[in-house]
Amino acid sequence: MKTNKSRVSSGRFKGMTINYPMVEGTRPTKSIVKESAINTLRSELPYHAFVEVFAGSGSVGIEALSNGAKWAYFLEKEKEPAKVLQSNLRSLDCDNYEILSGDSFEIIKKVVRELEEEKLSAIIYLDPPFSIREGQEDIYDKTRDLIAALPAALTPIIVVEHLSSYKLDEIIGPFKMEKSKRFGKTSLTYYAPDLE
Repeated sequence: MKTNKSRVSSGRFKGMTINYPMVEGTRPTKSIVKESAINTLRSELPYHAFVEVFAGSGSVGIEALSNGAKWAYFLEKEKEPAKVLQSNLRSLDCDNYEILSGDSFEIIKKVVRELEEEKLSAIIYLDPPFSIREGQEDIYDKTRDLIAALPAALTPIIVVEHLSSYKLDEIIGPFKMEKSKRFGKTSLTYYAPDLE
């Protein structure tokens, strides 16, 4: 399988190589998007676990670990990207992570149970396949349902990486949109529990 390379941009593992798979259906997070997300989250990372849903190569979760996240969960369904993800994580000098293979919309329930058992809160980062891809037309509806089902008490921050042309709801379940930042065709939208 062909891979391409990027590097960890900040923190403990800065400069380390990350491979990402060149397979259909996998879209690496652009460096400018990843760095913006980590810059926004950096002060919060040491207090929470980090959950990268639709992880692919794991580049965002690895940046989170590099910048002090307590623990990281990587959720990935496809076998080839999961192999690259495992290889990337093995190259790190740490073991505070877990890879969960299978349908992210189902696996997230297991993650929530583990967070509850460990009394951990988590930053959730969702990077679903873009809805313009064949067979993924309902992906944002399913992502919205996933967010709505998350417990606000365990989820202080949710970040969604999505097509800029798709406008997410201001309120999703117990969460309220805090801000959205555009990077060309890609945007990052942030949610927090609606305390009003």
